[in-house]
Amino acid sequence: MIELILLAAGKSSRMGRNKMMLPWGDLTVIESTISTVKQVAGITHTHILVSKNNEALQTHIQEFLCEKVSMSLNPDPDADMLSSIRIGLEACNEEMTYFLVLPGDMPKVNKETYELLLSSLDGCKRLVVPYSSKRKNGHPICIHSSLKEQVINNYDGVGLRGILEDYADQIYRLEVSDEVLIDIDTIEDYQHALGSKDTS
Repeated sequence: MIELILLAAGKSSRMGRNKMMLPWGDLTVIESTISTVKQVAGITHTHILVSKNNEALQTHIQEFLCEKVSMSLNPDPDADMLSSIRIGLEACNEEMTYFLVLPGDMPKVNKETYELLLSSLDGCKRLVVPYSSKRKNGHPICIHSSLKEQVINNYDGVGLRGILEDYADQIYRLEVSDEVLIDIDTIEDYQHALGSKDTS
C-alpha cells in the first residue's frame, strides 16, 4: 500500500499569487498534478494538504476528491512544509508500506516517472529519490513506512533534508529526465515550465 502526500498549503510568497491555480493547459497546476496521480494504479491514496485559510483552493479541488483522493487542512497558514507532511502522515493508513512526498507545483512529473519510481520499491530500500544530471535530489521522494515516526518526531527546521542526511547511505537514487523535476516557485520558473511543457 503506497500513499502520496501532495503539498499545496504554501503561501506562494515568491510567486506573489497562488501558483497552484495558475493555468496549465486546460487545467491548473494543481489540477494537472492531481489528474496525473489519479492515473497511477500503484498509488492507493493521495492526501492533498491545503492551508485552512485558503478557501479558494479548497473549493478549486473539490471536484477531484474521491475515495482515493482526500483533502486535509493545515491550521497554521505560516507553517512549514514539514508540518503539512506530518498532518498527511497522520491521515495515512497504518498498513502503508511507502509514502511519497510531492510539492503540488510539479505538474511535469508524468505518469511514467511515477511508475518508474514505484517499480523500484522492493520493500528493502528505505529511501528512493529521483535525480537528474542538473538536480541532485528531486521529488517525489519515496520513504519506507518504517521511517514514518522519524519524520513525525524529528527534523524541525530542516525538513526532509534531515532524513536524507541521516540515511544518506540508504538512499537509492533513480535517474529521471531533468524536465520532470522542474518546480514552480517564481514567474520565471512558471514561464520556463510552460515553454518546455510539450517537450518533456
